[in-house]
Amino acid sequence: TVQRAGPTLGKVNEMNRHPKYDMRTLETRPDGAQLKASHLSFMDPEIVYSLCMLRQDVFILEQQVTSEQELDGLDREDSTITLWWEKDGDVIGTIRVFPGDGCMRIGRLACAKSARRGGFGGALMAAAIDLCKERESTQKIVIHGQSYLKGWYESLGYVTVSDEFEEAGIAHYTMEYRHP
Repeated sequence: TVQRAGPTLGKVNEMNRHPKYDMRTLETRPDGAQLKASHLSFMDPEIVYSLCMLRQDVFILEQQVTSEQELDGLDREDSTITLWWEKDGDVIGTIRVFPGDGCMRIGRLACAKSARRGGFGGALMAAAIDLCKERESTQKIVIHGQSYLKGWYESLGYVTVSDEFEEAGIAHYTMEYRHP
């Protein structure tokens, strides 16, 4: 069974009073993996470093995205929240949530090769969607999903709302989450 900590993602009024999101453990799996969330300013420097290394491995080394495209500055914004999985002292998955123009945005989903197909990506996306709903329940949730994952995103409730386009040299679609 999965253990969830207290109120999973905090209260909306707390979010409105203080734009930064302090460190929280959202879920603990039987294997000890923990899903956590925080604004960058509340993270231990070792976690920040591990998050950067994971994103470098996935986006820069595997997918050939430039460091200028990967390091876009959004992670430092007060309104950006990073979620990640830790297991055995390693960061094995991450995603971020931030407000966009009239919507909530989810992006930078990355899982270590060793964690792929273990349900960590889906759990990150589900927690990110929950966080978006909690923060701005009336706003749509938008992602730029990589084309090869389109079917997976659709299985999570996303609908394609654009033609295919290239972002950072990778084919993407703009997709919106449809609130059930």
